[in-house]
Amino acid sequence: MLTERQHEAATWYREQYERAGLAQRVVASMEVPVDGGRRGIEPTEAQWAARRKWLAAREVLPRPIRAPFEAMVIDADEASSVGADEGYKGARAATAALVLLRAGCDIVADYRRIPKNDSQ
Repeated sequence: MLTERQHEAATWYREQYERAGLAQRVVASMEVPVDGGRRGIEPTEAQWAARRKWLAAREVLPRPIRAPFEAMVIDADEASSVGADEGYKGARAATAALVLLRAGCDIVADYRRIPKNDSQ
C-alpha cells in the first residue's frame, strides 16, 4: 500500500509522461506526409514542458529502481511480474517490487518537495 504522498508522486510522474505524449499510441496514424514533410504533428510547448519535468524527475531515480518503478507506474504492470523480472520468485517477487515502487515514489516525492505527513 502507498501513502498519500507516494501516490501523489506516482500520479504526477505518470501524468507528466502522458502529457509529454510519450505514451504508446494504439491507433495508427493515417496522416500522409506532403512534400517530404514529417509524419504527424510537432509536440506542443506543453508537451515539451511535461517532457522536461518528467526527464528531470526520471534522472533522480537510481537506475536499479527506474525500470521496475516505471513498469508499475507507467505501464501498470503487476508487482509480482515486475518482481519476477527482477529475479525474485513467488511471494518475494511482489514484495520486492513493492519495496522498489515505494522507494521510487519517495524519491520522486522528495524531488517534487511534496510535504511529509507525520502520520505516514
